[in-house]
Amino acid sequence: MLTCLQLQKISFKVIYSTTIVLPSWRRLLEELKMKEWIIPRDVAMHWNSTYDMLAFAFEYRKAIDALTADRYNKL
Repeated sequence: MLTCLQLQKISFKVIYSTTIVLPSWRRLLEELKMKEWIIPRDVAMHWNSTYDMLAFAFEYRKAIDALTADRYNKL
C-alpha cells in the first residue's frame, strides 16, 4: 500500500524522468491495455488534486505496482 507522499514522488518521477521512467510507464500501460494517462500531481492550490491522484492510483494500481517493482526504474 502506497502512502500519499510515495505516490507524489512516483508522479514526479514519471513526469520528469523522460528517458527512463516515462517510457517504462507507457510500455506498461500498453502491455496492460490501459489508457495512456500520466499520474496526476497533488497541487496544494487545487483543492481536489489529492482526490484525483488517489482515485487514479486506485484505478491504475496494477501499472503502478509493476512500475515500482522494476528495479531499473529506481523507484
